[in-house]
Amino acid sequence: MSEWKEYELSNAIISINTGLDAIRRAPIVNSETFIRCLRIQDISQNKPFSEWGFTDVNTKDFEKYQLQKDDIIIARTGNSIGVNILIKSRLSAVFNNGLARIRVNSNVALSEFIFYLMQTQNFKKYIDAISSGTATQPNMKVGDLSKYKINLPDIETQKKITNYISPIYKKIELNTQTNQTLEQIAQAIFKHWFIDFAPVHAKANALAAGASPEQAELATMASLSGKTLAEITALQHTAPEAYHQLQQTARAFPSEFVESEMGLVPKGWEVKKVKDIAKFIKGKKPKNLSENQQEGLLPYITMATLSGKNISFASPEGMIIADKLDILISMDGSAGNITIGYKGIVGSTFAKINLTSRKYISFFYQFMKNKEEDIKANTTGTSVPHTDKERVLNYSITIPNDDLINYFSKVHLDLLEKILLNKNENNTLENLRDTLLPKLLNGEIEL
Repeated sequence: MSEWKEYELSNAIISINTGLDAIRRAPIVNSETFIRCLRIQDISQNKPFSEWGFTDVNTKDFEKYQLQKDDIIIARTGNSIGVNILIKSRLSAVFNNGLARIRVNSNVALSEFIFYLMQTQNFKKYIDAISSGTATQPNMKVGDLSKYKINLPDIETQKKITNYISPIYKKIELNTQTNQTLEQIAQAIFKHWFIDFAPVHAKANALAAGASPEQAELATMASLSGKTLAEITALQHTAPEAYHQLQQTARAFPSEFVESEMGLVPKGWEVKKVKDIAKFIKGKKPKNLSENQQEGLLPYITMATLSGKNISFASPEGMIIADKLDILISMDGSAGNITIGYKGIVGSTFAKINLTSRKYISFFYQFMKNKEEDIKANTTGTSVPHTDKERVLNYSITIPNDDLINYFSKVHLDLLEKILLNKNENNTLENLRDTLLPKLLNGEIEL
């Protein structure tokens, strides 16, 4: 049996340091610079590398703060404090000062093993204990983090444990990546239909060029499906149900534009303000929270919940409750995040969005996702960002006819169902991981 020894984290690592100043030394820029900057929100929202913001840093800073394989990056401030990732390969990226980087001493420990230690409830409790500051903006000193006590076996035993647990992480990661792709598909369809008005342009342009109504309809079907006219004609025989659905959707789009306060919009569509169809209902913090699920308790939804971290439970009495088709927006801290698919008590940093009609759920959710970056870029507050509710409520929104609302909802809800199935599988895998991990990492289960 392998002998386990207790260390302070500082004795198992080479270095621990915070990142670059987010404003002066690693600002997010609009142009593509070929260098990206990792931020807390990128970790807490599981953003892929391709969605990290670009930055502009000098050569010396890039060399010192470049992310390397086996770096562990941890959030040291804000609502997502303690959330961390393991860097899998050398990246053309740096990290800002909301984060800290841990480089492990490979003679003492494997980076992956230390990373797994940092996923345990014991570590999360330690982070809570060393965090200071306000409830909405806690902070952690890296010196305190380095004093965390860990138990380590020899390197060979660490390898056996990481090889045993890593397939669970890989499946969770694959499901997460699949969901990101599905969400991108939904957003692309929404933008094509309701932002770019591409099907309306296709129909209007075909008619303007002298096409018959039937030919204009085919042009619209081509715009919707990305298929050629020949492929659409063939679809009529190879998949008649799909052809009929595509045809009905194409017919629901108008063939001309009219002037509005938003410029040209499809004829028959309504231009409204968000406040005409939506209300924000702020969440509350329960008096008592439990780390364990018990009868009658519901999950308490926070930013940490969204990343699968620090899930707690509370009584629903007097609370704001969300079901899986309620749209939520983060109002404080990591302000401006839009999400759906969570059932539980709406946390005090979130608001639930109540709509005048449930038929708008899919359409409005994707409208808000399309506005997400604008919301984040226009928050109020200084030390703690807040969503500018009045600004959001005064967004103009172009609402299509009910047929298109229904057609889009079907497409979106099919994608959402797949996303939620993957999330549920991840929850099961995470529960399995959380059961096995502490037993593996303290030697209770020997491989």
